[in-house]
Amino acid sequence: MGTLIKQLPYGKLLWLKPVNSKSLQVSTNAPITKVEITKDFNRDIKSFTIGDDYTIHVGDSITIPCDDCNKKTYEISTILRVEESKFILLTHLKNKTSLYLIPTLGKLELTTAASKLDPKTKDELTHYCQNTYLINAYLVKETNYIDLLYRFSSHETYRLLEECLTGHPRLVKVIDGFKNKEYVIFRFNIPIDYLEDVKLFKKGKYSQMSNQLKRNIIKFHRLDSKSRLYQVLYKREELRKLLEEELNAKITESMELDSIPDPINEYLEV
Repeated sequence: MGTLIKQLPYGKLLWLKPVNSKSLQVSTNAPITKVEITKDFNRDIKSFTIGDDYTIHVGDSITIPCDDCNKKTYEISTILRVEESKFILLTHLKNKTSLYLIPTLGKLELTTAASKLDPKTKDELTHYCQNTYLINAYLVKETNYIDLLYRFSSHETYRLLEECLTGHPRLVKVIDGFKNKEYVIFRFNIPIDYLEDVKLFKKGKYSQMSNQLKRNIIKFHRLDSKSRLYQVLYKREELRKLLEEELNAKITESMELDSIPDPINEYLEV
């Protein structure tokens, strides 16, 4: 992926480098002169200013030239500061459908061509390229479908990913040219064995989901007993106490340890 370099006053530079399909790294040798923070409990970054007058806000759209397509547009929803002069700009945070329900589809089977790739790339492919090309997974209203939203690329690995996805036995349809032709949607039918789990998921009843799905989630995401998602699934006391401290609130043993899915984040308007 290409890096966009902007010339700033006094000979300073700004580098905007894509990390993956939904994040940009911003770094500079100019001073960060202002960081605006939200006033709520989360204290998220709303914007930051580099030098005298170059400001990046949540809500901005940044277009980057790239090697594997004409351009990539990143609509910024979250700003994270990782170092004094380095930030990560995110278009999406991983949603709950991606965490809890992609594992209902099982690991992605590789084509003959994909199976010849290096071990790291093959592993990423079998996990639906969730760290590279996948944006998020979304439920489809009033159906048993799940949509996987990808940022299109002309890179060979993406081409092989599409071959693997189109060979998936539960694929329903492919929606090309979504959102200014930068994205592609792959729609799948959720296996009937997990439809009750989907109902529980929508209600935020994660600990009540089937043991089969819990095992699949743990295996798919390579969770250990210390991981937050594992502790949500099994309502571990360690996480309950930690949340009580974080939220300064009483959490009873009957309560779930993750919030109910927000439809805004879990459904995609196509």
